Amino acid sequence: MLRMLRIRRWRYGFFDDIALDKRSHLETHNIFETNILAGFNPALKHRGLLARLASELRRTLVEREEPGCWGSLKSDNDNNGDNDSDNDNDGGNKDRIDPFERRIEHCKGISAELLGVLERYAEKAKGLITPQQRRRRRRLRSRRGRGTQ
Repeated sequence: MLRMLRIRRWRYGFFDDIALDKRSHLETHNIFETNILAGFNPALKHRGLLARLASELRRTLVEREEPGCWGSLKSDNDNNGDNDSDNDNDGGNKDRIDPFERRIEHCKGISAELLGVLERYAEKAKGLITPQQRRRRRRLRSRRGRGTQ
């Protein structure tokens, strides 16, 4: 099952292939939903919350307001519908701004936004922990504390 997940292509293979897969999977929310979110285990208890977190992280990273930061770099075949890579009707990729590289200029703002997203979802996750789970965790921490003294 895990071998079939498309997100595995983000870790295994040649660097250029991995980069291309990541860029293509992140390009639009619909593509991300089809290629990544659809692979989330349907039996997972809080799958919806996890999918919303993943979507918000993607949106924060990819759908940037800053000039040149939105989306991902298109493939060489995306030159006004012409698949002949020798035809540079769009100026060629060498003239394009790579939004992944451009985001480096905005890393502090992006980091702050990502932290905000993670903090919001951490609070939501805390609300999912039942009182029984909290008591169990406290007991475990208490036992660990006594065992180290």
